[in-house]
Amino acid sequence: EGEGEARASTPPMVHTLLDMGFSRAQVNVALERCEIPPNTDEQARMNLLVSWIIDHPEAVSEEEARLERVQQEREADEGQRRREEQLQQQEADRDAAASEFLSLFGEIFDPQDAPGGSEEGEEKRETKHAPDLLEGPNIDDEVPDVSLTGLDTSPQSLILSALGLSQKRPTPKRFQFAENDPLGEILCRVSPATGGEGENGTGEAQGDGEDDDSPEDVLRLSQTCEQMVQQVQKLRSLKEHLAAVSRITSATQTLVARHITMLVIASLSTQSARSFISGLRTLELVDVKSLVRLLRLVHAGRIDGTPGKSFRLKTPSSLLPIKGLECLSSAVTTVVSESAIAGDQLMQACSRDLLAAAVGGAELLQKNTRRGGGRRHRERVEREKGEKSDVSVLSNPSFSVSQSLVQTMAEATGKVMLTDNSGVLNMTDALSACLFSSKLEPEHRFWALEQLLKMFSAGRKEPAVKRRLDSLVSPSQLEHLTSHKGQVMACAENRREKKIISIGEDNTLMLWDLAGATGGQQPEVRALPFPHPPSAGDTPGLLLPALAQSFNFTCVAGAVNDILCVWRVRDGKTVCENFPELISALQWKPTQRDGEAPLLLVGLVSGELTLVEVLRARVNLTPETQTTKLEHYLKGGVRCLSWSPRGSQFAVASTSGQVQVYSGSGREYSPTAEIKEVQVTSLAWSPDETFLAALETDKTLKLWDLSGEVPIPAHAFDAYSTCYLVWHSAVDSSGRMLLASGSQDGAVHLWTVQGKASQSDSEPSTSDQSESSIRVSHVTTLQGHQAPISVLAFSETAVLLASGCQAGSVRIWDLKSLSLLKLATRAVGEVLHLSWTSHGLAVCYRNTGTLCLLPPGPSDYLGERCLHSSLPTLHLHNISEPDKAPCLSALLRNLHYLLQDQYKYEEGEVSSAHQLVHSQYLQLLTALAVGLGLHNVLVAPPHPPHFDPLPPSKEWQWLSNFTMAIKMAEALSKRNALPPDCGFQLPKDVPPLDPTEKYQTTDNSVWSPTMDSQILEWVSQQPEHWWQSSRAGVFSWGKGSWNQLGHSTRERSLPAGVEDWHDVQQIVAGSYCTYAVKFDGTAASIGEGSYGRLGHGGSENESNLRVISSLQGIPVVQLVAGPRVSTSTDEGFALALTDSGDVYSWGKGYKGRLGHSSSENCRSPKLVEALSGKDVKMLACCDYHCAAVTTGGRLYTFGSKENGKLGHGRDVPSGSVGHVTEVTKFLDSDEQTELDDVKIGYVSCGQTLTIAISEDGTRVFGFGKSDHCAFGSRRLTGDHYHPMLLDHLSRFGPFVKSTAGYRIVALINSTGQLYWFGKLSDQGSTVEAELVAFLTEERVVEVATAGHYMLALSEGGEVYSWGKNSGNTCELGYESSSAQSVPKLIENLAGKGIKQISAGIRHAVCSDCPLPERGVTSLAVPSSIPAEYSALKEVSCRALHARLLLLNHFAKLMISSWRLFSTQGGKMETARFHINPLTDSCTRSLVSPTHIEGMIAGVVSRTMVNKSHGPSITVQRITQDDRASRPVFPQIASQILQKPSKELRCPSRAWKINLVGEGADDAGGVFDETIAQMCEELEQAVVKLVIPTPNATNKLGFNTDRFVFDPSCTTAKDMKHFKFLGILFGVAMRTKKPLDLHLAQAMWKLLAGMSLTQEDLEEVDLMFMQTLYGIRDIHKSGIKEEDFSEMIPIESFEAQSMNGKFVPVVPGGSNIRLTFHNRKDYVEKALQFRLHELDQQVAAVREGMASIVPVPLLSLCTAKRLETAVCGSEQVDILMLKKVVRYRDGISENDQLVQWLWQTLESFTNEEKILFLRFVSGRSRLPTRVSEIPQRFQVMKWGQSTDGLPTSQTCFFQIRLPTYSSPEVMAERLRYAIRNCRSIDMDNYMLRRNNSGESYYDSDDDDYD
Repeated sequence: EGEGEARASTPPMVHTLLDMGFSRAQVNVALERCEIPPNTDEQARMNLLVSWIIDHPEAVSEEEARLERVQQEREADEGQRRREEQLQQQEADRDAAASEFLSLFGEIFDPQDAPGGSEEGEEKRETKHAPDLLEGPNIDDEVPDVSLTGLDTSPQSLILSALGLSQKRPTPKRFQFAENDPLGEILCRVSPATGGEGENGTGEAQGDGEDDDSPEDVLRLSQTCEQMVQQVQKLRSLKEHLAAVSRITSATQTLVARHITMLVIASLSTQSARSFISGLRTLELVDVKSLVRLLRLVHAGRIDGTPGKSFRLKTPSSLLPIKGLECLSSAVTTVVSESAIAGDQLMQACSRDLLAAAVGGAELLQKNTRRGGGRRHRERVEREKGEKSDVSVLSNPSFSVSQSLVQTMAEATGKVMLTDNSGVLNMTDALSACLFSSKLEPEHRFWALEQLLKMFSAGRKEPAVKRRLDSLVSPSQLEHLTSHKGQVMACAENRREKKIISIGEDNTLMLWDLAGATGGQQPEVRALPFPHPPSAGDTPGLLLPALAQSFNFTCVAGAVNDILCVWRVRDGKTVCENFPELISALQWKPTQRDGEAPLLLVGLVSGELTLVEVLRARVNLTPETQTTKLEHYLKGGVRCLSWSPRGSQFAVASTSGQVQVYSGSGREYSPTAEIKEVQVTSLAWSPDETFLAALETDKTLKLWDLSGEVPIPAHAFDAYSTCYLVWHSAVDSSGRMLLASGSQDGAVHLWTVQGKASQSDSEPSTSDQSESSIRVSHVTTLQGHQAPISVLAFSETAVLLASGCQAGSVRIWDLKSLSLLKLATRAVGEVLHLSWTSHGLAVCYRNTGTLCLLPPGPSDYLGERCLHSSLPTLHLHNISEPDKAPCLSALLRNLHYLLQDQYKYEEGEVSSAHQLVHSQYLQLLTALAVGLGLHNVLVAPPHPPHFDPLPPSKEWQWLSNFTMAIKMAEALSKRNALPPDCGFQLPKDVPPLDPTEKYQTTDNSVWSPTMDSQILEWVSQQPEHWWQSSRAGVFSWGKGSWNQLGHSTRERSLPAGVEDWHDVQQIVAGSYCTYAVKFDGTAASIGEGSYGRLGHGGSENESNLRVISSLQGIPVVQLVAGPRVSTSTDEGFALALTDSGDVYSWGKGYKGRLGHSSSENCRSPKLVEALSGKDVKMLACCDYHCAAVTTGGRLYTFGSKENGKLGHGRDVPSGSVGHVTEVTKFLDSDEQTELDDVKIGYVSCGQTLTIAISEDGTRVFGFGKSDHCAFGSRRLTGDHYHPMLLDHLSRFGPFVKSTAGYRIVALINSTGQLYWFGKLSDQGSTVEAELVAFLTEERVVEVATAGHYMLALSEGGEVYSWGKNSGNTCELGYESSSAQSVPKLIENLAGKGIKQISAGIRHAVCSDCPLPERGVTSLAVPSSIPAEYSALKEVSCRALHARLLLLNHFAKLMISSWRLFSTQGGKMETARFHINPLTDSCTRSLVSPTHIEGMIAGVVSRTMVNKSHGPSITVQRITQDDRASRPVFPQIASQILQKPSKELRCPSRAWKINLVGEGADDAGGVFDETIAQMCEELEQAVVKLVIPTPNATNKLGFNTDRFVFDPSCTTAKDMKHFKFLGILFGVAMRTKKPLDLHLAQAMWKLLAGMSLTQEDLEEVDLMFMQTLYGIRDIHKSGIKEEDFSEMIPIESFEAQSMNGKFVPVVPGGSNIRLTFHNRKDYVEKALQFRLHELDQQVAAVREGMASIVPVPLLSLCTAKRLETAVCGSEQVDILMLKKVVRYRDGISENDQLVQWLWQTLESFTNEEKILFLRFVSGRSRLPTRVSEIPQRFQVMKWGQSTDGLPTSQTCFFQIRLPTYSSPEVMAERLRYAIRNCRSIDMDNYMLRRNNSGESYYDSDDDDYD
């Protein structure tokens, strides 16, 4: 019927379509989507619909898909709506938590702050048409009184929730780096406005117009006026007009009054403190509330314009401009330093605002904004309220002003007067809340951290009354679990079910589930009643005061009367057993083997013993019991019993005075020993089952030795009145055990017990030792209980001891520090039972049915230890009860999480070279932790007192190094004794010094700083004196076309020694070149230099071994070079592994084999960034790919992916050339699941394959192309793209080393047997894995292969070779051109004691020196002391050697920790929480310069741009008319400062010079020439940035030939030029091209980041210091007050600047009169002014340096070292030129012309040597090391004439000499040339001038006279 109705309502056309066979869906879609023209008849419509359906067969599916998409979009919108609602609900929950948190304060806001009622709203509605004109004046802002009490009882979870945290995530989000900063450039950036505001160091205005309104201010003013006019036009009546006039008049009067008040306060702020406070009293402004209100008005823009705008005085004109906020803050500081009430009010108000911001109390603060900032501010707050509530708090003027005040008070902590300590406590708590809050942004938390550290640093003082550490621990609150109806007798945690079990007198077992209980809620509890409870008429039951759990926590046992009940915890099923007598004792067996049922020992009052075995305990069936009665009864009832720890014995004590010991297994136990006539109340076995502790009824504790056949009384504790005992379950390696006993007097005694069998014969005996078998030592006495001890409980996992007494007190003791950690008291009765659970300590009290819990659990006690460790420091700051500051307590309990989380994030950034140093946030956070003493807890893991101290945990090793570095720095700086935990020990191979030796290694009192500095200087300047071996024997043979053999011969078939390479520790044969690592870790190279394979920055060949300057100072421990197989691309490359685990590569970058993600060539070493931070331990390479293994066993490969030799699989992206990828992640692929967590120990690379050996040597993996049995088996062929386990080789292992070549692989196993497989040469045969039979009698220790030959090294130092020579060379090492199929001894090396071998394509090398190792410094005792180190002449060489090891240890600590040193603090002794020992110049001088140079070189290499030069710039030095030539400095500066700094970081030339009008092409010489010219312009005052020292002007004292920065250069242009000067300094350091600049030592000290001292000022301005001393000590000359003005010409607080001008030393100093009484204040202010006079200029220079070199690393340098790095040596050493000379065009060193040249140069004065150097290179100075000279000095013979002038090419460091008739003529011509021929290619310039009239002078640039 329904279908008929539907069909009747359907149009006929639809029926027709349906009848035609179309579906309803097709018809509906057609009707909707088919376009039918209007006025179409029915038949045509039908035809169109049918055609459309046929033409669109997918229409239905498309429509269904569309509908599905629509439905999905609706569902997505609905899901989004639900998520938004959920987020809103979460936000509401957080606000509720914050409100609940804040409600604990009481009412923290004034009632007056409440929003107005309906009347106010009605008034607003009436005046809304003209609110600015008609609304009444705002109510005055007042600082409400704040009460911060009540939080000390808050649950920890509530505090964390209020701060946006939780127990699972107890730390806020990390402080993130904004951008990568590999040079530390961001730390040195100066504000863009530096110098741009026209102010000098004193704040003196340099120009007019500072106070003029900006266009923005004018526009803002005009908009305000327009609004006022519009409101005037809307006034409705005369009454409203009069009200508006009154309003405007009142507002004008108020503004004028405020302006005058600010003028007066600003004027007073320039006076002394006494005058300041007197003036404030006159103005009646000593009320801090009024001052704070003014501050808020200024910040809100209601006084003198916008917030933060400088308030400048215009009358009188002599006053300096002073900011309004600064002068008001100064007024507030002055007031609170005079009034304690004002200090209290200010502390409370600021604490309120900070705390409200920390907990997100935006809504609560809104009611303060009504009076705080005017209508516009209220509107802004309302807008922000809808965006983000927390922003409202931070934008509130009250909060912003509070920030300013807190910052001021933090710096003045200790000077602010307070009535009590609550203000400091509240402020500290509020700052802690801000630091720890997740609701604040990182920058606000960083600000809070800064202020907290300032308060701690400035507020430290000795308390009036010193308290014991235990007395500082506040009582903790217990959590109560109530469910029992009777007394709780015992409790324990069931670890299987993760629940707490308790049993009570109500015969009920309770299971408490605390995991789901949060926020103080009662946990879920399940009751398991006793199955057969005694009836009311029965005798009272005997409920045992113990809860027994089986070994595996499956069962729990309890007893009532004669009934034993066993509960299965999992499901609560029970089984009962009736006994004939009352049960008096029961205990489960402590061990249980697999398949064994739980066993319970039950004792009865009749003396009967029964073993009860619980069957079916683990299955779902009902449990059953099986009892076994022991045949031996005790006389009397069983009083107590105790199982031994391993369950092999148990002891039973009877009421008749008998102790019986049973032994056995299973259910068979029999008596084995008996102790008679002892009345025992408790028994306890020692952990090693040797001793049985028995507590007798007379309170005597005895130890019985049960190791023999008869029990022997080993020791008696007679005098301690023991009432409880417990053993610690752990035994240390020497057999010591720990016993705790509680006494009647409330003391807890700790004892170490050691059996005789475990005692060392060397240990001395003590009075406590019994002659029988035991050593007992008293550790300590823990006092604090006031009643007898009733129970003790160890927590082995957390190294804690809990004690309870009869008075109800519970104490938790730290067994590491042996001090009190937590305390809880409850006056309800005796503590019956203590049990450690994962949720805390469970406590059972007598006469109560409540189970108490003292959180936290043992695993969370690290936070409690941190809080406890900080108590002494907090006590020094008058914070004796930190629990009353709950946010501070929460911070201290979780600071270790915050610290470690931030460090792990930043360490990844630093180790990967993305950041140079750690953030200031982490630096200050670390300083806070160390300052509070948390390192004492975090560094060393806790250990019980009977264990030896544990080494620092790996997780906190960085903090251990940090603290040790600080302690050692302080000891070395002050020459104090070294701390015992400094970590220094002489190596085992270094014998200790004779006790009679005066200069003991660690005795700082006998070592002066000069002596230590000279030791380090000696090592740095003459390292060969300290090398481990005096001469290394290096041998080479093969082809030597480029002198890679070192013999000056093209070929040598037999090995021969290389005399010049005696200082080489590792030697490596490369591709037509040789690499070496010297004893000091310096890398060097020799041979062909194409494509930069030698690493010297160019492609020049080297005929002498030359140090690779880019790696200078970076200790290299391994070098590998390739290619090692003769191929069509022999262009070489090399990789170097440094001591720090970094990898550098250089040479031909074919197929990405250098690891730089490209195929570009590198002409100098470049860091492989992908391996940075991976801690690589070995490298390997072949022709096209390389591999690296880390210390963690991870394998990385990079280079060519052909044949799968990278092991990355087939699907390697095509653009991934050169990418470094970890291979070990493929070892656990689906095909090799048994190889999970494989660690690789060794790797070798062949031409088409890679071989990797596991760390244990048992497994060998191969991947790549396998032909000719390259994988040791003919069955393995083809390409293998993933690591494949070569299981067929395991029978030959374990393996220790391998090598791979063209088609050959060789393996060495642990026994020294050599196995090889593959095909060695084209003529050789294919070999499967087999032993090299000819070397079976030799133990092979090393094997190497290259080309078609192989070398093997035996343990005896013999070298064998086989294979064939390549071409006409002789790599085999003996006279034979034929192939050698079996190993043959190289006779020329027999008996040489070879320790290392290396095979190259055309030559081979070996050495008798062992290979270098990471972390091992090869230092030997020097033979004698050079004369220049006079301070060391009385010290023995062995003592110097030992002292050097100590200094190296200190240097390593400093190097590992310097990134964490705070950069915001002062000296360590004055600012404990701002720790930076490097502020002391003495400490810097003790850090080895070699280590510093290595770090700087490493950073420079990482950031090097692989280009020959930077951007090109144009310089015009010569004009075409009579105008003076323009200075070069501003021309280059204006162009370079516009270039990105990254483009300037080139190895040799930071930029390329195009000289206008001079025919020179800059290949280096023009660059050097212009650098030298800029230095001349600076010192000749052409560019006015530096001035002569005042000593030079006064011709007095030292440094009369030196320069200082000009303090008057403060304009924006000057600052740019100073920045460019810093760029020049950085370029000089990076390119090793020193500057000829003579700055005073004080300038270098400032640039190195050190503060100046009075001695430094005397070095540059002696007269100024003498004047200050004369003013300060004028009273010593008899001058009195009335004569002072006549004797001292200075009338005001002004002093002479460095440039000789008098300037104010303080703001407004010209108005402060200098008198006899304030002269000391003047001297202090003048001294501070001069010490910081150049801060602005120095900051700009450091900013420029930081863009080129790592300026933060300069904090490790001394001023002298920095000067040397920038300026080199002033003396030109001709010997250095001789070491780098190269003779060309047919002349040699023996030619007479060459001899005359050296004689002439040596006869030159140093000035003439400098001119000569300038003539041939463009430079004026040389580096201090030969290796740092970037080019060879080339000497050529030129021209046919005689006695002509020499010519030079500065770009190539080249001089061309004609023939001379005598040395005198040569000297005369040279002198003329160097003094007169200083232009570059003058002829070309003249030619251009004559042929062109174009001028290159730009008149729009800077003008110079």
